[in-house]
Amino acid sequence: MQGCISEYFQRIDELQERIDALNQSCDRINKNLASIQDLVTAIQTKDMVTGITEIIEDGVKTGYKINFVSHEPVTILNGKDGDKPLISSKYDSEDGNYYWTVQYGNGNVEWMLDPDGNKMLSIGVLPFLAIRDGKWYYTIDNNTYIEIGRAEGSDGDQMFKSFNAKNEDYVEITLSSGQKLKIPKYSAYLALKADFDKVNSNTNAQAAIIKATVDKIMATYLTRVQPIISGNDTIGTSFVLANGKAGYIYDWTSPMMPVIFAKAGDDGYLYWAYSYGDTEEQWVLSPDGNRISASSEVAEAPQVDVTLGDDGNWYWTVTYRGETEILRFPVGDGYAPHAIENEQNGAFSSVRITNDAMIVTLKGSYTMYSIPRQYSVSLTDESGKTVGETISMKAVSGGDVKRINYVAYGPYVSVSVFGEGGFTASCTKVNGHDCIEIHAPAVFTSGKVTALFTFGNDGLPVSVLKTFQINREN
Repeated sequence: MQGCISEYFQRIDELQERIDALNQSCDRINKNLASIQDLVTAIQTKDMVTGITEIIEDGVKTGYKINFVSHEPVTILNGKDGDKPLISSKYDSEDGNYYWTVQYGNGNVEWMLDPDGNKMLSIGVLPFLAIRDGKWYYTIDNNTYIEIGRAEGSDGDQMFKSFNAKNEDYVEITLSSGQKLKIPKYSAYLALKADFDKVNSNTNAQAAIIKATVDKIMATYLTRVQPIISGNDTIGTSFVLANGKAGYIYDWTSPMMPVIFAKAGDDGYLYWAYSYGDTEEQWVLSPDGNRISASSEVAEAPQVDVTLGDDGNWYWTVTYRGETEILRFPVGDGYAPHAIENEQNGAFSSVRITNDAMIVTLKGSYTMYSIPRQYSVSLTDESGKTVGETISMKAVSGGDVKRINYVAYGPYVSVSVFGEGGFTASCTKVNGHDCIEIHAPAVFTSGKVTALFTFGNDGLPVSVLKTFQINREN
């Protein structure tokens, strides 16, 4: 009799241990359910992973703690295989949402249904598992319980099949249903942001240069131009225009970047366009479907950005006046996210700095713009041809006359001219152009005229000297 009683209590203890194990498994499953919902929420709200910490208990890795930019940290726990309900989340391509799924034992993965027979969104609805009378149930309202299967002999709760954080761009978590959750890393976004900031800087620089050169109010010139240095390398050029507009031209562009550039239309005007590697160039369109002028004083420059697709990939976008368009570039049978490599490209064909000017050539139209430096002077003849240090004049009765047009780039300029060898000179205005008018004597072999341009500023005045050596034309 005593042996029977002992065996009875032993069975009671074993049953209690099984119940305790099942209850622990149930608690673990419910925690992982909440974690899956948090992960899906992070994906659909476009959150990003900032860090991952392994959870170690008694020297054994039991899970991971995932930190996010916006959301609270999420903990996922390892489990054991067995006959148990596997609750997971699955992407429905028909409506772009994630829904709860359930699999019991080796059965099929099926949608979890609410008491009304509808699929349950993984965001906003959190099922809770319970064990009653030796069976698994789930409920969403603690009132109606839906049976899943018997809770027998196993404490399995392996709802996460795999966890991979080795990729530089994202963390990939595979659920028991086979659904892969791709959550981007914040470090990948920062690397992309550094690149598309350069693209937008180049776009804005184009806009500043184009608009400044069509400005009829004041002469356009550079008040500052200097190289952009990173470490020991020159990576671009920074400039400031007389109208206060600043620009940064980066001569390096990531091979994964789209580029926005000004391109000449069939009407001869410049419009914004974009390209991605060797794909066909396309016009950037306004919300009403029209091309966007690159030289208009009122039109803003379109900007490149990135957005996360529901598939976990980054996609390039272009935004203009609050309207954002995803740039889906055809590659093979699909479209290219940021990870698809292509040829290097840039918004400027070339950027060259001289003593007197910054000369840029745009990619799309191969239009060249020469922006003079502050305190420089451009000299042209009446046909518009640049005048050098040596000019020719005729020795004729009554004296030859030559006019040299000038544009002085800087504030508060005054000009003084001096002649030698019988030559005289004066400053005048002809047909709206400032010019130096040189009079030659009737007889001469050679001569010289000097022009002194003095710019006033807040400190000491700056002077620029131009000397013309005059030879007799035969």
